[in-house]
Amino acid sequence: MFNAEVIVRLNGQDFSLEALIAKLSEGIRDAIRTELLQQKDRAPISTHESIVPQQEQSKPVRAVSKKEAARLLSLSVRTIDHYVALMMIRVIRIGKRVLVPTTSIDSVLRTGLKRRTLPNSQSIRY
Repeated sequence: MFNAEVIVRLNGQDFSLEALIAKLSEGIRDAIRTELLQQKDRAPISTHESIVPQQEQSKPVRAVSKKEAARLLSLSVRTIDHYVALMMIRVIRIGKRVLVPTTSIDSVLRTGLKRRTLPNSQSIRY
């Protein structure tokens, strides 16, 4: 059987082909490991994001404006007002501000809303 050995000379040093491949593999592995650690430190990857925006990571949002609630539920602000009047969506009033608790939004997303009418009226048009 024929046997051959390949010698590579880099910067005046002799390397066998197997040693060169091992050295390259180690360098590539170290470069990938370093890059992955840098990516991990930059921004953690989130597998699940809440639909309710968070102003700060440490403080979860507990209530949003009617406009934001409408955006989150893909409804108009006027429709949110109708559901508030029907007491189907709970709100918190602070001075002139009307806030929708995120628990109320979650409840709507979980159970949905049924069409109801105001007392002494035919129906509400959406």
